[in-house]
Amino acid sequence: MQGVFRSGTTIVFECLRRDPEAVSFYEPLHPDLGTLVSAAWRGLDEPEKSELFREYVDVREEALGRFDPAFAYDYAVLSQGEKASELEAYLEMLASSADRVRLQFNRAFWMVPWLGDVFPEVFFLHIVRDPRSVVYSQMRRRPEHRSVALVGGGSDQAPTAVFSQRADHSYYYADRYLSIAREASRVQEVVDDVEGAPFVRGLALWAAQVGVCHREGQKVFGDRYRAVTYERFAREPGRVLEEVYERLGRSCPVEVLGFAEETVYEPKPQPWEEDGGMAKRFEEGFRKAGIGEVAGAFGYV
Repeated sequence: MQGVFRSGTTIVFECLRRDPEAVSFYEPLHPDLGTLVSAAWRGLDEPEKSELFREYVDVREEALGRFDPAFAYDYAVLSQGEKASELEAYLEMLASSADRVRLQFNRAFWMVPWLGDVFPEVFFLHIVRDPRSVVYSQMRRRPEHRSVALVGGGSDQAPTAVFSQRADHSYYYADRYLSIAREASRVQEVVDDVEGAPFVRGLALWAAQVGVCHREGQKVFGDRYRAVTYERFAREPGRVLEEVYERLGRSCPVEVLGFAEETVYEPKPQPWEEDGGMAKRFEEGFRKAGIGEVAGAFGYV
């Protein structure tokens, strides 16, 4: 499973990890994997989301012995047939740790062709969310970043602050991934425009990541690739999960369906949807970032 940060991959992962016949590994390329797995092993609540790495505990010595924090960036762009023996050995070790294994990525966009070589029989689930909701959420992810983003510098009552030149997008490694996107020739020139506000660069990065994953995923995995929008998942999680399991040749476990029913709620309208000014800014951002084709492929207009 792959998706942009703040696209809903975590809640989908949380549902799938309830499958009693499968082991699910969260973000195997996370640069801080060692710290997060150690916290999960000790039962700590911090760092944030450390509990999601609980499945690594039983294999932590071998996994962390093979893992390199530089994997996500040194091997960010991998072509079909390209050699990445250390990364391959690490992912193969995770994949062979149980009869059924799920790997959830947020950092594997430009390595899809390579993943198809390493795991030729897998089912590839691509979670996609409206880029406006993604960027809005990314810009306002944490209080310390909100305060930087705000035009006035102190209040959290200025939603249009996400459109400010001062808005902070660094928490999601945006600059590094924009650099990778440029090197891979997968992103529009707007990312080099010093006058482009951070939210425009965020939209461009969304299109670069989602576009290449969608294109290469279909090419490499064929009918074993499935793109699902977060909006549809939130509206009918049970149906989406049943479709995924149907493709896997299994019935969806009651534990998975039960967790989804209790936990997944249809999302409320986003602030940018209810504010005409914000909607207009995003419309301008779509044009400046040149993402209309990619966004339109998923019904985002």
